[in-house]
Amino acid sequence: MLTPGDARPIALEEALALWVRAFRCASHPPITGPVVLAVSGGPDSMAMLWLAAENKVELSRLGIELHVATIDHGLREAAIHEAEEVARVCGALGLPHRTLRWEGEKPASNLQGAARRARYRLLEAAAEAVGAAAVLTAHHQDDQIETHLLARGRHAGDRGLAAMRPRRALAPGLDLLRPFLALPGRRMRLTAEASGLPFFDDPSNDDDRFDRVRLRGRVRSMGEGERTGRMAEIAGHRRATDRADQLVAEVLKESLASVDDFGRVRLEAERFRDRPFDVCAETLGRVLAAVSGGEHMPERAALERLCRELARTGAGALTLGGVRVEPGPTLVFAREYGRTGPSIVPFNRQKARALFDGRFDVSLGEGGGLGEPGLEGAHLVPFGRLGRGNAAERTLPILMGEGETVLAAPALLADKLPDVSRRLVIAGRVSWRLWADLPRGRRS
Repeated sequence: MLTPGDARPIALEEALALWVRAFRCASHPPITGPVVLAVSGGPDSMAMLWLAAENKVELSRLGIELHVATIDHGLREAAIHEAEEVARVCGALGLPHRTLRWEGEKPASNLQGAARRARYRLLEAAAEAVGAAAVLTAHHQDDQIETHLLARGRHAGDRGLAAMRPRRALAPGLDLLRPFLALPGRRMRLTAEASGLPFFDDPSNDDDRFDRVRLRGRVRSMGEGERTGRMAEIAGHRRATDRADQLVAEVLKESLASVDDFGRVRLEAERFRDRPFDVCAETLGRVLAAVSGGEHMPERAALERLCRELARTGAGALTLGGVRVEPGPTLVFAREYGRTGPSIVPFNRQKARALFDGRFDVSLGEGGGLGEPGLEGAHLVPFGRLGRGNAAERTLPILMGEGETVLAAPALLADKLPDVSRRLVIAGRVSWRLWADLPRGRRS
């Protein structure tokens, strides 16, 4: 049941206030310079595009330069036409536009999750190309409530139940902003309709094979009272998560000894253990996600078991979530190679760098990029693929060409590969991942 407030388009003044709040959030550094709008051609993102274009002069006074990116997931033939139409509209609005395509094979399972990860990788590339400090999406209140209900269905804790952050770290120096989370989806669609811009409905949004789609109709039919209640629940879980993040930041400040060039993390055990059990578990989850390069922390029950093991005198080496943990006066967390090692990253001619294992930004030294001529068919693979190296070295990337030829390697492997003269420059993300989105802890 819609209320009068739901049944009206978003006014330009209202949108401008949302833009200002997003770019000038008191708890984060202000955003200036280029920003990228993620526009698929659907009603929500076209509404965002129109609201931004109509406020272009006001946004320029804030130092904001608008760019637009469309991601073609390669899953529907119509997506090519939709991206072309977005490009045409952007041209008419005077906004620069770029389409990026998800290349390669698509997984048979969890396609939506894989598509989402690919989408954000490509948006990161689009942002890097123009020097943007932020990517903006058109997620709205319906999306927020759906995310919350999905988390409830899997019995998630506060972090999952808090749903989406209005602003989160996407990559070093790059934030993801969601300025419309407080507004019902119906208002986004009405804005798109009122704008006169074309938009397209993605048929996968009505495919009830997906859990989120099955929830969508339920959320759309919610009355104002139920929506208000759900958003209040989400806000409560967000406050609890923020309190937990504050405590984790304090633990890391006191106990973090080092993050080395291999991406290993060392914590001073005594300072780490001298904390409440749940804070230790939350800190462990963050460390394990950072060191493993994984998208999510291990499950809470597993983290609590690890906490108990680390508190036990004489505990040996432990593994969880792709990380090997060495107990002692200093706790050492190192990426575990596993049976097959970190995933191979296909060569991409269009990028100057690539992300390997979620832990390293990789580029070629001597001014070269991964897309320079002569490197067709190359892949980033773990050094352990050659059957060589110690536990830490095995998880480092090397650039391998056809016929298993090593084309380039990082300086950390120079003594192991003396005949390889070309260098890979690897910039670690582990330290950034440790501190991302923590209060007063936004570090590169």
